[in-house]
Amino acid sequence: MPHLLSKKVADVAPAVDVAEYILRKCGEMDAYKLEKLTFYSQAWSLAWGHGPIFPDKIEAWQRGPVIRSLFQRHAGKYLVASVGGDVRSVEASARDRATIDAVIKFYFPMSGTQLSDLTHVEDPWVNARSGLAPNERGTAEITQEAIKKYYDGLASRAAS
Repeated sequence: MPHLLSKKVADVAPAVDVAEYILRKCGEMDAYKLEKLTFYSQAWSLAWGHGPIFPDKIEAWQRGPVIRSLFQRHAGKYLVASVGGDVRSVEASARDRATIDAVIKFYFPMSGTQLSDLTHVEDPWVNARSGLAPNERGTAEITQEAIKKYYDGLASRAAS
């Protein structure tokens, strides 16, 4: 059975391309912040009915949602200036650019730690880490369905 929220793989950029777009728009930032801005780009794309903005899995790590394929590009760095992504696929989609730009506008003023703390009170991360101690490592997937359900609910409450 096909994934309910899937687009053709050719229609979405990898997470590293989304992250590279964020870095080019905002400049160097700490790795926490980059991971969370990339996560929120996916979350709001799903909530706004656009489908996934990238195909990569998101895992519920101790410090919040992490895209392993992106993490591998910046592992060991505190500040990240580039992850070697190609922004052309992101720039080719007006809807993806608009989604990422809206995420940047809203979330960029927060620090990486503040963004991590925010994810720690939101259901997708909390539910994916069910049964783990706060400081325990974990790699459970935060599914697209869980993300869409939660952030769609936030969007609905904000609109009413």
